[in-house]
Amino acid sequence: MIGEILITNDGTGNLEFGNYDVALLQPSDPIRDRTWKTERVTRFPRNAGPYALLHDALQAAARTGQISSRARIDSYEIAHPWLSFSAGSTGLVQLGREISSVLNECRSLCDRLRCLEELPESTGHLYRVNLSERYSDRERNNIMLAWKRVHIPVAGRQPPKLSPARLRRFNRMLLDGEGFGVTPGQTRRGPAEVGGYIAVPAGDCDHLLRRLCDWVPTLDLGRTEVDHAILRALVAHVYLVWIHPFGDGNGRTARLLEYELLLRGGVPRAAAHLLSNHYNQTRDEYERQLALAVGSRGDLNSFATYAVKGLAAELAESVSPRPRGPLLLR
Repeated sequence: MIGEILITNDGTGNLEFGNYDVALLQPSDPIRDRTWKTERVTRFPRNAGPYALLHDALQAAARTGQISSRARIDSYEIAHPWLSFSAGSTGLVQLGREISSVLNECRSLCDRLRCLEELPESTGHLYRVNLSERYSDRERNNIMLAWKRVHIPVAGRQPPKLSPARLRRFNRMLLDGEGFGVTPGQTRRGPAEVGGYIAVPAGDCDHLLRRLCDWVPTLDLGRTEVDHAILRALVAHVYLVWIHPFGDGNGRTARLLEYELLLRGGVPRAAAHLLSNHYNQTRDEYERQLALAVGSRGDLNSFATYAVKGLAAELAESVSPRPRGPLLLR
C-alpha cells in the first residue's frame, strides 16, 4: 500500500520514485498534508501491483511538462484508482439489455408492493427482514433501530442533506454500546485491511467522505425514478465500502446509506431493505463481486447485475403471502 511517493525528474522525462509504507506514518501527520522531499529516491518498480498503474501516467505527465522536479499525489489516487467519482467509470451510464430487463421487473414489483402497503390486512409479512447470523443481539437491535430512525425524516419528505456528519451519525447508531475498541462515528486513524482488501489511507478518509456526499446526489443513472434510486444507492454503498472510513461497522453503515437513498428515491419502504437482505444471504458472492469491481477499476456492471437480480428475487418473494423472517421492521 502506498503511503508516500517521492518524485524526481532527471531532465529527460524519465522519473524516479521512492515509497514508504503507510503503516509507518503517524496518525497526527496526515498523508495529504505531508511535505514531499527528494531524498532516498529509488527506481520505480514497473511490475509492483498498483505502482505499475501509476508509472505510465506519471511518465506521460513528465513528458508533457505537467509535473516538474517535485510533485505530490494523494495516496488513494495511486493505490485505489477505482475511486474515480465518475459516473462513466461505473459502467452504468449505458445499461445492457440484461440489467435493464431486471430493473423493469423491479419497477413492476415495487408498484405491487405499494398497493399491498395500502392494505393493512396484507402488510404483516412485508416488513420482516433477515439479518446475518454473525450479528450479536445488540448489533441486530442497533440495525433495526437505525432503519426505523432513518425512515422517519424520509417519510416526512424533508430528509436531511447527505453529509459526512450524517454518515458518522449512522455509524454511531449502528455501533452504539458495542465496545469493540473503536469510537463510533469517528473516522479511523490507522490502516485497515478486510478480507485481503487494503482500504484507503486513514488520512484520506475525511476528504473522501466529503467527495462521496457531494457526488452521490449528482449521479444520474437509469431511465426512471426507481431505476435511478436503485443504481445510485448501490453505487454509494460500494464506494463507502471501498473507502472503509470507520474503525468498525462500515458494511452496516453502507447498507444503511443504501436504505436511505432508496427511500429518498421513492422505493417503497417494504422494498428498501431487500438489497441488504440479498447481500446478507449471499455473502460470498457479494464479496466476490466487490473484488471483481476493484479488478475492473471501478466498473460496477457485474456488481449491479448481481444486486438487482437479487433485489428482483427478494421483491417477488415479498409480494407472496409467505412470512419472510423473524424481525419486524415496522
